[in-house]
Amino acid sequence: MSVPEKVERLFATVKPAGGLGREYTHPEIAERAAAAGYAISPSYVWQLRHNPEKRPTMRSLEALAAAFDVPVAYFLDDDAAIALRDDLALLAALRDPAVRDLAIRAYGLSAETVAALATFADRAREWEGLGPPSLTDAPTDLG
Repeated sequence: MSVPEKVERLFATVKPAGGLGREYTHPEIAERAAAAGYAISPSYVWQLRHNPEKRPTMRSLEALAAAFDVPVAYFLDDDAAIALRDDLALLAALRDPAVRDLAIRAYGLSAETVAALATFADRAREWEGLGPPSLTDAPTDLG
């Protein structure tokens, strides 16, 4: 998988908390990288996302990794990227404090009660016009 494909997967999967499923903007990613001590411009983020000919520096990959809160190995090792494939959306969802709170509240409940909560969540997704829940909404072809 190319760097632009990996960056696209991060944009499609890791969403801002409370952002109703919207993607981060390129300036937001640059700000998040800056907050972690890295400098990367929004236009360079765009280039890494869309230009397969662009050869990223190690520092820019570290900046993106910090901004998306993933290990830099995600960009360097396809096996690491594959290992993260199923966890990215879950990790992104758990970064939302409300989702994390709901998961913590459900922890320890009986299987029947958790199933009832899942059914209610499915109905709520329908009411809000969302499709079925999936940890693979982003492209899954990592290999």
